[in-house]
Amino acid sequence: MAFGKPKTPLTPEQLQRRQNIGVGLSALSEALRGGDPVGRTLALQQTFAPKTTKGPASYEEYIRTDSTPTEAEYLAFLQEKEKAGATRIDLGTQEEEYIKSLAKLGETDITESRKIAATGRELIPRLQTAQILLQNPDFKTGPLTEKFLPLKKLYNDITGQDQTEVSGQELFQALANYTVPRMRPPGSGATSDFEANLFATATIGLGNTRESNELLVATMIQQAKREQELLNLKEKYFLENKGNTVGFEQYIAKNNLMPPLYKQINLQSQDIGELYDKGLIKDGEAYINMTTPGLPELTVFRTSDFE
Repeated sequence: MAFGKPKTPLTPEQLQRRQNIGVGLSALSEALRGGDPVGRTLALQQTFAPKTTKGPASYEEYIRTDSTPTEAEYLAFLQEKEKAGATRIDLGTQEEEYIKSLAKLGETDITESRKIAATGRELIPRLQTAQILLQNPDFKTGPLTEKFLPLKKLYNDITGQDQTEVSGQELFQALANYTVPRMRPPGSGATSDFEANLFATATIGLGNTRESNELLVATMIQQAKREQELLNLKEKYFLENKGNTVGFEQYIAKNNLMPPLYKQINLQSQDIGELYDKGLIKDGEAYINMTTPGLPELTVFRTSDFE
């Protein structure tokens, strides 16, 4: 069997021309039969017309600005659109989570500061009681006083001796013991025996010298009052910054709002009696004596020393 030459595929123009001839012949045949040649022509044109598929919404959006986009232009458009959309979503989510985290940190910070201030307020009345005992010139403390207190209690009980001195020393020791477990930061767990011993050396005690106890009790009272002042400043900052306490330390430092623990007094240039009359220094308050240049001295103000 002999084969002829393979047929050459028709070009789009040749195919379109054949379709037009077919439509014309079909319309002529319809007219010879007495039919509707116009309707027949329209129907055939719709049949032979190439079908178009509507593109995705992004493409339909793009061709409104560029009716003849290239593939590269369209892909670039899609990349920019995706990038812009992702940026808006991510930034919004990150900002919201960041604000929430700051508010949570601020609430935790305020809560812990309130616990510290509350512990200090609880200690102040007891510390002031210890301070009153120390202001009595006949009240004694020290290593020997602590060591012989049980024997003095027993002797006075047997002999019926006056218990006033012993009772004061017992009260002072009880007040000192009360402060020990409360020196641990709130929420940090139970106090171990080792930690309790360390705290006992850092607070007032019957075994300490009188001068040491005076400085310790004054410092602890002033520290408690300072914590309350700092809490008031932090709560104000918290409200003004919508629940955020980040930057609080820098804020009080920049505005010189940090309450000092000790006042600095130069007795050569300041009249301590005038300071006392104005309420700027109080009996039993610890201060830094700056009278001797280069030799600051932490001391306790006693009105009896200036009478």
